Amino acid sequence: MVETSQKETNYWSIFYFGILSIMFAEVFSGSAPLWFLDPWGIFVVLPLYWFHGLILLNLAIKLQRTSPSQLYLWGIIYGLYESWMTKVIWAGYMAEDGPQFGTFLGFATGEFLIIALFWHAIFSFIIPIFIFEISSLNTNRGHTFSSIIPSHWKFVVQNRRNKIIFILVFFAGATFLVSGLLADLFSVLIAIIGNLILILSALYLAKRTPNGLNIQQLRIGKKGIAFASLYLAFLYVFLWFVIFPDRIPGLETILLTVGFYLLIFLMIYIGPKDDVSFENKEPIKMRFVWLLFGTFASLAIIWCFVADLAIVIGTLVYLAMMITGPILFVSITIKILRDRLRN
Repeated sequence: MVETSQKETNYWSIFYFGILSIMFAEVFSGSAPLWFLDPWGIFVVLPLYWFHGLILLNLAIKLQRTSPSQLYLWGIIYGLYESWMTKVIWAGYMAEDGPQFGTFLGFATGEFLIIALFWHAIFSFIIPIFIFEISSLNTNRGHTFSSIIPSHWKFVVQNRRNKIIFILVFFAGATFLVSGLLADLFSVLIAIIGNLILILSALYLAKRTPNGLNIQQLRIGKKGIAFASLYLAFLYVFLWFVIFPDRIPGLETILLTVGFYLLIFLMIYIGPKDDVSFENKEPIKMRFVWLLFGTFASLAIIWCFVADLAIVIGTLVYLAMMITGPILFVSITIKILRDRLRN
């Protein structure tokens, strides 16, 4: 299923990436923090995030469009599954009162801004890749160039900006986790313990193989792409009819969604290929990552005892993300167009 540039395929690296994907996508959002306890979570939710991440990362590598700004665009493609499968981008979250901030051209305005333009691009796609690369750098010292995608280096080195970014990511995750589980301490503890055991186990097994972790080990071959694509195709068709079929919009909204896909693909295509520059700095240490996970767990437990405060802070964080999403999208669009015009 997997082809890499290494002598030995590391299937555990691929599994580790899958656990990271669902951790930051669904556990940190509070949507499915107990996914590992039921068949739906294991056979639907996990492969949904795992396979989206693998396929899009492989396309990015193949097309040499893997810079952080272009990963953001691939992440938007990723997040648009929330239209066809869950209908959230079209009709809002599962609440009966519909979209939070109304609709525009058939799209749920608030949900589109945060889900399509921020959450899945950043939390479901970019953050798992960066954490995987930090793990790789700490496993394969002296092989930094081959352990990660070079253009990601400036986001995984040890500096104040990067540490603040990761702290904010884990802070948001702890807050949303508690909100998603209605501040139930027992459920929060099960979610934390279960997911951390899975992450630690997958990383341990990946590190024990001769080649250790390497970003190239996430390059799946034709059979892997075919398997993942067929599985996702089944999920798209299955969930189209199973999850709120009454929320399927009119043809004009569907065509606009397809048009948005085409726009993002065009932006990826006209964007520059990767640069390969490195900064002469140390990468973020794994002990800092484990400290983040520990802080995430501790903060989530604390929030259970001050649930009202957690809801207020979570709402503010949510609104900040909803504003940040379109700002990121516009700024990256301008950057790509400027680079294109210069060349």
